[in-house]
Amino acid sequence: MMVDKSSSFLSKILFVFVFVLLVGGINGRSQAKSSIDPISLEIISSPTGSVLPEIDEFATTKFGDPWDMNEASDLAYYRSDSQIANSTFANGIYSGQMTNGQGGDRITLLTAGSRNNAAMRVGKIGYNYPINADYYRYLTFRMYSNNTNCNSGLIMWFADDSYSAASQGISNGFLVPPDPCINQPSGWYTYVLDLKTIGIQQGQKPWSGIIRELAMKPFAGTGAAGSTVKLDWVRLTAADPRSIRPYTIQWNNDGSGGAVSLYASPNNQTLGEDDDILIASNQSANGGSFVFQTGVLPAGTYHIAVKNNSGTVWSSSPLIINAPPQTTITRPSKTSGEEYAASVLGNAWDMNNPSDLNDVLPYAWETCVTNETFTASIYKTTILPCSTGGQYTDARLIMGHMTAPDRNIDTDKYRYLSFRTHLDGTQDVSQGWVTRFGWWQDQGGVTTELTMMSRDIIILEGWNTYKVDLWADDVVDEAISVQRTWRNSTPNRLRFDPVELHTSLLPRDFRIDWIKLTAMDEVNAGAVFPIEYTLSENQNVSLNFFYDSDTNPDNGRFPITPFTTHSAALAFNQQYKVFLPLIRGQQNGQPPLSCGTDNCIEWNTSGVAGGTYYICIESNDGFNTSYRCSEVPLIVR
Repeated sequence: MMVDKSSSFLSKILFVFVFVLLVGGINGRSQAKSSIDPISLEIISSPTGSVLPEIDEFATTKFGDPWDMNEASDLAYYRSDSQIANSTFANGIYSGQMTNGQGGDRITLLTAGSRNNAAMRVGKIGYNYPINADYYRYLTFRMYSNNTNCNSGLIMWFADDSYSAASQGISNGFLVPPDPCINQPSGWYTYVLDLKTIGIQQGQKPWSGIIRELAMKPFAGTGAAGSTVKLDWVRLTAADPRSIRPYTIQWNNDGSGGAVSLYASPNNQTLGEDDDILIASNQSANGGSFVFQTGVLPAGTYHIAVKNNSGTVWSSSPLIINAPPQTTITRPSKTSGEEYAASVLGNAWDMNNPSDLNDVLPYAWETCVTNETFTASIYKTTILPCSTGGQYTDARLIMGHMTAPDRNIDTDKYRYLSFRTHLDGTQDVSQGWVTRFGWWQDQGGVTTELTMMSRDIIILEGWNTYKVDLWADDVVDEAISVQRTWRNSTPNRLRFDPVELHTSLLPRDFRIDWIKLTAMDEVNAGAVFPIEYTLSENQNVSLNFFYDSDTNPDNGRFPITPFTTHSAALAFNQQYKVFLPLIRGQQNGQPPLSCGTDNCIEWNTSGVAGGTYYICIESNDGFNTSYRCSEVPLIVR
């Protein structure tokens, strides 16, 4: 529940750094301090000083994006399906209004996707990022309620997308506010739940094995309907955050100001904001110490405050919970291989050219769009109801430059369909917030291979990038009677259906930045392949590169041997170092490939056996080590 207030861990801490807090307000924004209140404060930290490493946390480790509520993609189905109204994300806080109040309201952290795989498993979902429940078990979150009643919440999970009782677990309740909740005020509280021992009251799936969906039922009961719920952050850890990463706070006081409360204020020295965290209250008025188990905190910079009824004093140096370095490999990737439109058609679908879409429409084809423009490499249109009627639009666009009959797509080569699009409005999957695509063969205006349509792809609000592996088992619409996979097709036409919105939501603006159909990256053995990546941190980071037949480092991997330091490592004003191979010159008589971006190494594949390999990066900033592999492999021939 709340942060452990005991000081039994004092004897276990090595005191090596001492930070003395100034008496009085350090910052002009800090609260006034009485001249008769002689509080003084010192921090005695763990052996690493005032910077502590982040502990292993699922969202940060597995998809490099913590559940910090900084963006809408931190949650799934947070609109109509959640039964929480007016959902917003602002200043790192998710907030909304409960409408059900009896357990129907939910906040979904990870979704297994649509029931029984009715939509493709694309993006940040539990089939792509499953939870190992035998390892990750402690759910910690900071939540606000303005309801003054004693309520209870639940945690719900599923092992798969059947959503059956066999795959479901609904936990026993937890108190909101935390125990004891009688006479507790509304407000912010930190909750720590052990999902391994909390037990289940419904369903047949305990917290074990693989979990693909995780959701919170924030609170239910008297007064819950109509209440405001807010979520600051959520963490799923392997270690118990109530007994890890201790940090000792000590203070001195003559008692004239009364008992003290301890706070951690993210990013500034101002109390009274939503993100201020109460560490402990009713602490000794005459001075004392408190062991703060900082495992409950996400990565960030925290100013420690001691406050009584006479004033507040602040730590002279902040406590920093280190954010693990995060790398994203952008080559090889689903968008970096040879592009069909650019290489075969001679014109990429980059929305630079009005003929990128709808240059030649099939006979009597209705696009159900209007006001089409191509401006600054962005296609914009307005989706309309179709003249054929129906409750949902059947808007469709045809990919351009594909009129020649000899331009069949080599489906054994071109495998990844990716697109970046923007849809205005508020997501409502039940009202048609999905996109699809189709493919067929046309010879001189005669269809010689019937159109195959994909399953739905659920789309999000605003600008987003979607990537589909056309070789995946779930690409073809399951409702089509004759199933023909991408690789068993010989298409020379492609159709893109932007949305299938209910007509009550129309007209609606839609934008396309680009659409790509790409092959796997490949390199001839002995030649050079440029590995491109992004790096999250702007500080000293060492990187080690590997190639591997899978993404598991524990069953064998091969190092990419350092050769020299790439000058691109100075991209962030010499703030980090990369020790990497730099190979130039001819390789097997072929002209060398070279890096096209600052964050890049050139891999000499001499001696690499032919095969299919993922590229992986191990990054270390002196506090945390992260391991990230490419989203797809490349081929070494």
